Amino acid sequence: MGAKLRPFTAEAVAAPKSSSRPPARPVARLASPGDVSADSPALRLQDHLRRSLEASPQDNWSARRTLAFVLVSCGAFWVAAALLFQMVSRALG
Repeated sequence: MGAKLRPFTAEAVAAPKSSSRPPARPVARLASPGDVSADSPALRLQDHLRRSLEASPQDNWSARRTLAFVLVSCGAFWVAAALLFQMVSRALG
């Protein structure tokens, strides 16, 4: 009535029933612009990063201007925080 089960032995585990070869692994290789899949997101990101890193630094702020921006923005935050603290302490006090 059903399939006859084979006994579980060491030979059955060590030697598979089929004698086919294991599938070959694909060989990893670097992508090149001439590949069919050249329009991949990874290659677009690499190209974008390469172009952005090669850009001239003339669009960047000077160190003096950056320091002034940080001091003004952080100073405004702490002034606003101090005023808020005063208002809350007067309201609760």
